[in-house]
Amino acid sequence: MKVLEEILEEDEVRMCRILLSETKMKLRFGKHEEEIIETNIGSPQGDAISGMFFNIAFERAMRDLRSILNEQNPKIEHNYCQRSKMPEEMIYADDTDFVNKDKEKDMLVRNKADEILQRHSLKVNNDNWEMTMVERFNNVNEEKWRETKKLGSFLGDHHDMKHRIKQSNQAMERINCIWPSKKLKVEDRLKIYKSIIKSILTYNYATWGSTKEQTEKLNRAHRNQLRNILSNPYMKNKKLYELTKETPISQQMCQARWRLLGHVMRINKDAPCQRAMDYYF
Repeated sequence: MKVLEEILEEDEVRMCRILLSETKMKLRFGKHEEEIIETNIGSPQGDAISGMFFNIAFERAMRDLRSILNEQNPKIEHNYCQRSKMPEEMIYADDTDFVNKDKEKDMLVRNKADEILQRHSLKVNNDNWEMTMVERFNNVNEEKWRETKKLGSFLGDHHDMKHRIKQSNQAMERINCIWPSKKLKVEDRLKIYKSIIKSILTYNYATWGSTKEQTEKLNRAHRNQLRNILSNPYMKNKKLYELTKETPISQQMCQARWRLLGHVMRINKDAPCQRAMDYYF
């Protein structure tokens, strides 16, 4: 509540206090329900607003951490307003990556993060603290950082693409029994495919820097899946795309890249790149 009072109006703070007051929980296992439990510490996990409260509390703790790190090492740059430099953190919910170019900064963060966050009732799980060194080698197979997974994606595009194809094929096998069904129209099968299978195959594909050979493997996997839902493994590519009203994944990936680029460029409307985007679109 103290953090909220720093950034919200009085009426908004009062609303948040009401949302946190007299909260109750009830456990349910099958048809059996336990007694009602009253909660009086924080916001219950799973509550619609708990994620927002956590983000606010976490950001307040991170600001204290940045301030102390900058006092001890003025070379650490962290300014979201300075658009010429990327922030040295990547945060998603409670998963935080500190991006440093030398080990000295990394050790400084390690030594201070646990101490500062504990002041805000947040605990760093040191067992999950990992260090990933991103560096180039003559042999790509020696670049172990490519096998590191962040938010469901491998840092190496080739590894991530292979993983996506494998995961989507496994998801397809789990529901293979529904494709031969004559009760389902082609349109309905495609809806199921796009929501359950294709979403796995194309997750984060706008960021991939794939080669021609890798892109063709992706197109081939996509076509095989479409043939599977039509129960026709020998259908020609042209007819396959016409019946399913699909396009090669390579084309969809190109469009997704442009959308992502447009989204990034619109962060700064005065940038030369943005003016070029406005010209072409």
